[in-house]
Amino acid sequence: LRYCPDEQAFIIRASTGFAERVMDHVCRATIDNFDKMLGWASYLRELGGLSSVVSKYMSVQRKGRPKLQETPQPGVESRYGGQGYYSVQVQAQAMADLLGAVRELRQCQVFRTVINTYDWLYEALEKHVDAKIRGLFESKEQQRLCRPSEALARLRSIQRALTFVEQHIMLNASDILRGALLRHFSNVAAGTIGAPLKTDTKSSAVIQKIGRFYWDLVNHGNTAFSPLKIHFATRAHGRRHHRDDVNAEDFTTHPELRALCHVVGPYGVKAVQSVLLSNLGSSIAEMKRIIAENSVYLGQLDFVDITSWENIVTKVNDKDSFLQLAVQVGRCLQLISTLKTAQRAVQENDIPFVSRIIELVMRRIDRDGKITPGPQLCNVLTDSGVEEPMYDQGLKAVFQRGFSSGVVLSHFPKMFACLFMSELWRSTRFQPESEAFSTGVESAIATIQTVIPAICSSREKSMGMLRDFVTLSAHALLHMNSKAEARDRAMRGYHIPSMMIFMSQFMETCKGMSMDVLEKCLPFTLMRTKIIEIYENLRAQTEEKGAA
Repeated sequence: LRYCPDEQAFIIRASTGFAERVMDHVCRATIDNFDKMLGWASYLRELGGLSSVVSKYMSVQRKGRPKLQETPQPGVESRYGGQGYYSVQVQAQAMADLLGAVRELRQCQVFRTVINTYDWLYEALEKHVDAKIRGLFESKEQQRLCRPSEALARLRSIQRALTFVEQHIMLNASDILRGALLRHFSNVAAGTIGAPLKTDTKSSAVIQKIGRFYWDLVNHGNTAFSPLKIHFATRAHGRRHHRDDVNAEDFTTHPELRALCHVVGPYGVKAVQSVLLSNLGSSIAEMKRIIAENSVYLGQLDFVDITSWENIVTKVNDKDSFLQLAVQVGRCLQLISTLKTAQRAVQENDIPFVSRIIELVMRRIDRDGKITPGPQLCNVLTDSGVEEPMYDQGLKAVFQRGFSSGVVLSHFPKMFACLFMSELWRSTRFQPESEAFSTGVESAIATIQTVIPAICSSREKSMGMLRDFVTLSAHALLHMNSKAEARDRAMRGYHIPSMMIFMSQFMETCKGMSMDVLEKCLPFTLMRTKIIEIYENLRAQTEEKGAA
């Protein structure tokens, strides 16, 4: 610079640019090694994990066989995995050497410009990890997601690679991972932990994709909830005929939902729930419209007099549409329930002291009926996975917005009791082998047991409405059974035993209500006779198949 004062600015600019290009090359080399470590980790995961490969490698050495070559013959990689084991070692050594050089030169100064190598590497890793987290659920098929267990395995691979970086240089890799997870798997507009849940459609693209995928999955025509397995399953008659078709069991089983909770965390679970509930707005509005349009007939309905009951029920319109909407809402609520069950399991495993506190609080509330938790405590209980519609402020806001009218609220149990005369129930049959119904109407149980407590102001009022539904439904089944035994043509096709099993399942899952309420109106001997009839028919069909 002393001999070329006129070119001082150019030399400083060129030197600084050269130093920045060198840092870019260092960051790119680190990212390339990072990606290669993830790639070989994925390769070893497909072979059963690094531990299994190492054990195979050590067993070969102990038996005195020739050691594995660094370049195995074509076709043996998938059989043995030796190449993956050596490659992980090579990439780890290369990454360690590179990070060691960065550690030795933490800062460099080019004239008056000070370049912090840690800051450059931190920003490069932050951008790269953010892109990796954004594509955590990406699958080869664009219209679907990868399984949550696969996403969890990818996340753990990223975490291990970041931990390796953190061990060699003083870089807070946990902040990088935590920030990326919160950016993509949380929605502040939906409410933070302990705040009221709000239905919001402005979530991140990843959360929107996850929520929409599960919404489409549970509302698919071939998907139904299995009470026996407690997850959604693809029906037998709807087997996948194309490789892009989705099997509901791959995404809704308890281990898969636990993996989803591990990845997205409590904030993500709340954001997914917000996306799911935001899709119920049109269904709830349509159900409200149907009840309002039939309010005149529902007000005149007399379930005691069989003649008056039959004349009025036939005038109630859109019974099938209402039942289909109730099934759709119920499936969404069943998915939220299974997701909360998985969330509780993850919480009990990761933070058992919090689960213990929540358990003690719920036990005290249940033991002392005078305790009414406040809104903030209700939000904390709900975010901890407690399934209680009266405490779930998000559910209460969604359903009270749709069924807040006094007329709609009073006719709600009557409308559900009229649905046994719908065409959908005419084609419904109980399937003993799966403990489910052929048309999936069992999901309506979740709708009734969730909506009524959510829209009522007190527990006593909600229990009264639930008892009204049970009483009215029992009278309806008695009328239908008497007409069916008289061989009335209007009852042709209706399967009364399936309806009685529906009511039996409702009573078994309804909190705070015993079978006595149903038995007062519907004799238990009649129900038992009808249920035995179903299983006797099943045994006869099984014997016929065995004889054939």
